[in-house]
Amino acid sequence: MLKKYLVVYLFFTFYYLNSQKTVPNIPIETFKSTYTTMNKELDEEKFYILSFWATWCVPCKNELDAVAEVYEDWVSETNVAYYAVSIDDSRTSKRIKPMVNGKDWEFE
Repeated sequence: MLKKYLVVYLFFTFYYLNSQKTVPNIPIETFKSTYTTMNKELDEEKFYILSFWATWCVPCKNELDAVAEVYEDWVSETNVAYYAVSIDDSRTSKRIKPMVNGKDWEFE
């Protein structure tokens, strides 16, 4: 069931991102504690998957775990870039780095 969900999710994500002419200029803090914007990070000539998640969201973490299992194959076969964007607020943002380090997710 999870694989079927991922296929549907990926299809709509690809469709949405490819139908848009520009990416919203959203300020983001990177995992390395630097600040940038989505416009600077994303190249119009490449395919991207943006996954919005939170440390408290169990389905989100399950999705990221499933993606992590096939991520290297995706990159080598499709040259897609996967960005996991946390929506944690100030109350839970301290959990992001320990969780990502513990899960060993390879994507941005």
